[in-house]
Amino acid sequence: MPDPTGGFDARSNGDRTAGFAFPVPDRGLCPVLGRSVAGLGTEQLQELYTRTFDLNPVCTLEIGWQLYGEDYHRGEFLVKMRQQLREHGLPESSELPDHMTHALALLARLESEEAAEFGSRYLLPAIDKMLSGWRDNRNAYAALLESLFAYLKSRYPYVPVRAAARSPELPVLQ
Repeated sequence: MPDPTGGFDARSNGDRTAGFAFPVPDRGLCPVLGRSVAGLGTEQLQELYTRTFDLNPVCTLEIGWQLYGEDYHRGEFLVKMRQQLREHGLPESSELPDHMTHALALLARLESEEAAEFGSRYLLPAIDKMLSGWRDNRNAYAALLESLFAYLKSRYPYVPVRAAARSPELPVLQ
């Protein structure tokens, strides 16, 4: 299991949370996460992370699963993500290649045009689906996802489409 804190103490800075360091357009969201986890120890944060992302299919961090479910196209997506991770010199972890941590690392390595397409076509729809399905039993990690979504939307065009692309056709994933 990845360290949900990313080695970073979320209580110390509202703009750097769970290992992500990014400018947040709405600075009101990350402090909400900081306040929500202020009294939690590492074990409690890990338990919350596991309950939120590992045991809850609505919020699983595998973006291919969010977009394709158990459809054959997810397998294609996994293969293409693995290829892209290798091509960009990104090591895999124990997580599947379509895990959000891998996708964000890949996004940071892509050329701006490819990053815009990857963010718009894959990351934003996956996060949007997670947030739209996560109306009940929200916890501290909701603010983190909302911040990430707001940040990506501020950088990449996004028009919500309720039907996911049926095949991973992104040139960067070819």
